[in-house]
Amino acid sequence: MAATPTADKVKLAALQAMGIEVLTVPPDARGRIDLIHLLKTLGERDISSLLVEGGGEVITSFLRLGLVDKVVAIIAPKIMGKGIDAVGDLNITDLSKALKLSSLKTYRSGEDIVVEGRVGS
Repeated sequence: MAATPTADKVKLAALQAMGIEVLTVPPDARGRIDLIHLLKTLGERDISSLLVEGGGEVITSFLRLGLVDKVVAIIAPKIMGKGIDAVGDLNITDLSKALKLSSLKTYRSGEDIVVEGRVGS
């Protein structure tokens, strides 16, 4: 797990007591975890692959910074109406500038449909 130096110390201590390692990284301009610094820190530990399973805001931050190589999207056969945003606003208004997925794979996992692809190219 990663946190900024201003994270709640009690919550961090509880996580550490459960054996979870918490990396402290500096904040970005918005006061959130500096993702580029985090990835550099992980790289220094020879970690070259990362599963990002955050909410729409976290995923959007990684996409905005161009830090995503691969996307795995799981589509459930359920309709909620508006639902929950998987990805936030990337400020892309021209369809030709949309992030494209290549090397697509689609398959089923139970009732769900899984779409995998590389970002770009």
